[in-house]
Amino acid sequence: MQREFIITRQGRDFVMYAGLLDAAHRDGLSAIRTTLLQAPSPANSFAAICHAEVTTSRGTFTGLGDADPENSPRQSSNALVRLAETRAKSRALADATSIGFVYHVCAFLPLIGLLAVFLPNVDQPPALEECPEAA
Repeated sequence: MQREFIITRQGRDFVMYAGLLDAAHRDGLSAIRTTLLQAPSPANSFAAICHAEVTTSRGTFTGLGDADPENSPRQSSNALVRLAETRAKSRALADATSIGFVYHVCAFLPLIGLLAVFLPNVDQPPALEECPEAA
């Protein structure tokens, strides 16, 4: 893993999402598919849940990601679906690339708010190709 893709916090190394994606491309990434399993609403305490499927030359790997106001940075409260989707993709990419310690990044990112800074405002729902709603 290239050093540019690793951050150190409190003496521990964590792989950033860009590093996972780079490693997956080197492993023959051919597809990333996501599905929105649960849209945030008052009935579910605004919890978003996404499923991701990553296909590389090594096979197909899956991951689940969730985001709600309790486990997400305050500034990302308007981007819970994208945060859940990124967590799901991160988990699937970590499995696909066999980067064991990267799993911690999924739990660590909300603490430092890395994603929230780059997420656009949610004025419209995500495109169906990116994260279709479950029927």
